[in-house]
Amino acid sequence: MVIDASFLPEVERTSLSDIPEHLLRHTIGTTDLAHFQRSALEHIAFFEAATLKHDGKRLYDYQSILDFGCGTGRLMQMFPNTANIKGCDPNGPLVKFCNDFFKHAEVYQSQPEPPLKWADGTFDLVYSFSVFSHLKRDSEERWLKELARVGKPGCIYLITVQGDWWLESKFPKPEREQIQNAGFWYFDIHTSRGTDMDFPENYGSSIHTSDFIRQEWSKHMDVLEVYKGRPPMLYDHPALPEAHRRALQGSRSMGQDMVIMRKR
Repeated sequence: MVIDASFLPEVERTSLSDIPEHLLRHTIGTTDLAHFQRSALEHIAFFEAATLKHDGKRLYDYQSILDFGCGTGRLMQMFPNTANIKGCDPNGPLVKFCNDFFKHAEVYQSQPEPPLKWADGTFDLVYSFSVFSHLKRDSEERWLKELARVGKPGCIYLITVQGDWWLESKFPKPEREQIQNAGFWYFDIHTSRGTDMDFPENYGSSIHTSDFIRQEWSKHMDVLEVYKGRPPMLYDHPALPEAHRRALQGSRSMGQDMVIMRKR
């Protein structure tokens, strides 16, 4: 099934159509551009359904947006060229690609650890896909604190993790129970090759339970909801516009759980 993209406003945007294969593989593990683009539509439809439900706004209503760990701009491409959107990523080649491609956006190479270069209270929307599914616990704690710093009061955060869905789908019962009891688990999975495409040392594979998220992340922001990575249509709500409903009906399982938070 092809996802219905009619929920997107008809505005000028920069669609990614020619990504170097090594950057595409680094981002999604394959060189399948069609999969890359479909996943972008699915994720942005689900993200916007969350902001509509929890904040009464479309993604395009936010005045200052941060794409944290923007990669090749998979989600950034969904925003209008007039959007005040900024991005960061520790990978230099990915940042260079974004700066060459998204002339309207401000993207810079951040360090693997805080701080970010922006002032306190800069953003009213922060989203991050598949970054907090990779961080070590101490690094995650520092980044949550930093993202809270750069958000305005009331800022909405959309952050994905390898959570309950991943745990239930990928692990046998004995290992699953061990991780559930711990709440958080981290695996080292990357090997340094001495190139500019290496992942940072604090970047492996992490698992979170929703109970852990609600207990620990609420120290930084208000946790509004944790959506399990099932088909997004399971989280439909009455006020969702029909175009969004059609898009979610065509979407596959997210795979990663999505955490919606608000800065106090």
